[in-house]
Amino acid sequence: FATDSLGNVATTFALSIIPLFGMVGAAVDYGNVSRVKAQTQNAVDTAAMIGGTNKMNGMSDADVQTSVAQALAARFTDANIPISGITTTIDATTGAVNVAATATVKMTVARAIGIQTMPVTVRSQTRFDTGESAIEVVLAIDTTLSMEPNNKMVDAKTAAKGLVDTIFPNGVNPRAKVALVPFDRYVRIDRSLKNSTWLSNASDKTGVYPPYCDTLYPNIVYGPAVTHNYTEDGIAKSWVEDPSVVSYGAPVQGPCYGATPYTNAWEGVVGSRNYPSDLQADVSPANPVPAVWVSSYVQQLTRLTNNAATVKTQIDALGPSGETYIQPGLLWAWRALSPNAPFSDGAAYSSSTRKIVILMTDGANTYSPTYPEHDSADPLGTTANGILADTCTNMKAPGVGITIYAIAFMVSDLNIRNVLQNCASAPVNYYNANSNAEMAAAFAAIGKSLTAMRFSK
Repeated sequence: FATDSLGNVATTFALSIIPLFGMVGAAVDYGNVSRVKAQTQNAVDTAAMIGGTNKMNGMSDADVQTSVAQALAARFTDANIPISGITTTIDATTGAVNVAATATVKMTVARAIGIQTMPVTVRSQTRFDTGESAIEVVLAIDTTLSMEPNNKMVDAKTAAKGLVDTIFPNGVNPRAKVALVPFDRYVRIDRSLKNSTWLSNASDKTGVYPPYCDTLYPNIVYGPAVTHNYTEDGIAKSWVEDPSVVSYGAPVQGPCYGATPYTNAWEGVVGSRNYPSDLQADVSPANPVPAVWVSSYVQQLTRLTNNAATVKTQIDALGPSGETYIQPGLLWAWRALSPNAPFSDGAAYSSSTRKIVILMTDGANTYSPTYPEHDSADPLGTTANGILADTCTNMKAPGVGITIYAIAFMVSDLNIRNVLQNCASAPVNYYNANSNAEMAAAFAAIGKSLTAMRFSK
């Protein structure tokens, strides 16, 4: 060009300068817009993650929106790139947190053709759930009398309901089911199952009382009442015996009654099959679960459900009673997860569904089985601990693959603590909680380990 004296070359060069300058300027503006978009997306993703976590932890929708705005303000501090159009919406059904924001990018070269700014809008959505695979979770909770003092039962119920809320954000999670198995030394199931082929000895007992006449003692003389002190599951208890009879006096015939029919109803309490069948979950008509006719106040088992409100209502109804035999609680937790009888509620063992049992107990075994009842005093827990350990092994075996979390709640007995630690599927799945607060923290940690905050959009 320097030596060429022809005028058309200079003209062509001059004309080409304008589009060439435009293309270079457009590339500069495009790079700037891309940089701001990436920066804004990163800020919005962070804010959505913070908002989703706060929503999962129970924060109100209004406070979640405030936390998102604060997070954006903290992450996006470039005064030359103003942020506007910030919106935060929360899905009432899924609990998903949706965040959108618009950054205004100032143009450089494009200003020469009248384009002063370029808006860049980005969006992000987070939700707290169980990931892509479904989960089935059973809470096996010790409800023995030792759970009564120091608000142990009250705080355990609060912690368990918190875990349910974690699994079911806003009460909904289509990929999750939860069951509840309260236990003392027995487990109770629904009485409506009394005619099941896998259950024996559950039919109501009927008969006829023969005619009889009452005998009255109008001149009876009583002595003083007697108070009896004893311990149950480590808790001091007492009861007052009716006053002893000093003299009955002369008898008098009272009213007479004819033959009277009666029905004694089975209360839903189940015992154990003979060893080693008591180490396995599957049952059949050839090897049924034995119903037992004992008095127990343990609450009825709640089968797998995706209704969070139902589970929380049943947790609220828990109350302390009875002595401790842990293994039936764990065994029926396995049965609640099983795809086979007695309930057949669980997904197939070979499926992608994760199966989890959370076992919480506050004491050592004090009873072991006499088959079918659990009436053998076992103060050292020797027999009961062995049965519990073998059941844990079977639940974790290949082909079953249940993940077990174990919480030892203020347990001083080293033997049962060792059994529970070995029962857990991994060292991190065992929690030695020495206070109500540590127990609550264990439930919270387990809940978060079962779920994950993720970007869904």
